[in-house]
Amino acid sequence: MSKRLIISSLFLATIFVACGGPNNNSNNGSSSSSSSSSSSTKTPAKPKAVNGAMVYKKNCVVCHGANGRMALNGAKILPESTMTLEERIMQIKKGKGAMQAYEGVLSEAAIKAVAEYTMQFK
Repeated sequence: MSKRLIISSLFLATIFVACGGPNNNSNNGSSSSSSSSSSSTKTPAKPKAVNGAMVYKKNCVVCHGANGRMALNGAKILPESTMTLEERIMQIKKGKGAMQAYEGVLSEAAIKAVAEYTMQFK
């Protein structure tokens, strides 16, 4: 019975992987003859807006705290910052001191969204 269960599981896993799993859709970057002819008439999809609060919560709250005032590991107190939006974007990209650089880790849109979100701490 155990051998039969293992073989069945492997078979199903192989089928699942071969078929592309649950996220198999026509927008995966591959082209086919049917989708390429219809794609010329479709309007390109707008990129999803990035939630700066979620990016902050995932990447920044550990040192800066929920309200930007925690200052752990030398993190600056965000409400006291006089940095412009552009300066914040550059700081997030390049890092400084103990702060890691997020360029290449976060997308440009995510970096801009989190920088904009931190402006509310003033």
